[in-house]
Amino acid sequence: MKKTVLFIAVLFACSITVLNAQVIEDFGINMNLFSAGTNGALSIIDNPDMNGNETMYVGQMDRGYDGDPWAGWWADLYDAVTVDVGTNQYVHLKLWKPRVSPIVFKFENPGTGANTGDVNPMASQMLTDEWEEFVFDFGAFPDEYSRIVLIPDYEDTLTLTEDITLYFDEIYINDDPTPGSDPVIVLENFEHIQMELFSAGT
Repeated sequence: MKKTVLFIAVLFACSITVLNAQVIEDFGINMNLFSAGTNGALSIIDNPDMNGNETMYVGQMDRGYDGDPWAGWWADLYDAVTVDVGTNQYVHLKLWKPRVSPIVFKFENPGTGANTGDVNPMASQMLTDEWEEFVFDFGAFPDEYSRIVLIPDYEDTLTLTEDITLYFDEIYINDDPTPGSDPVIVLENFEHIQMELFSAGT
């Protein structure tokens, strides 16, 4: 089956395949690496832990201990996505974290001003040092969005004494809150989508 993915780095072709979810991010192929700041950095790497996530490549976020509590990343999507109750309501993503801390995902649309605000996962984090899937319910915020934001380690006030590394992968939308549920619409668009790091360290 032809699978396509909407990436946040330099990619190359264009097509759409209908399955069961709208995939926003799935680091299934290698991409150009980029980083920001001295301690904070963002890159695409070989998956360091294939248990619980068998994809070849994943996103890596190096989080500076001196960063802000809301350190994370955002990406402008090549095609806007429509969030609606019962259709594209749930965002799924996998995270690998070395510690338990709050997680925030949100949608924005700079062109219209639409903004979901901070949304936490439906279930709290239970695992460390292994992959865990999180599901976010956006049913209360139906709208069209062109930007995604992930804050994977939102501890306020921040108590870190050393830098940490987190991994993220397989961010998609569907109509089923069950972890591991199938996609509905998978987008594949190999265009350049800019990703920027903010407040992850000096």
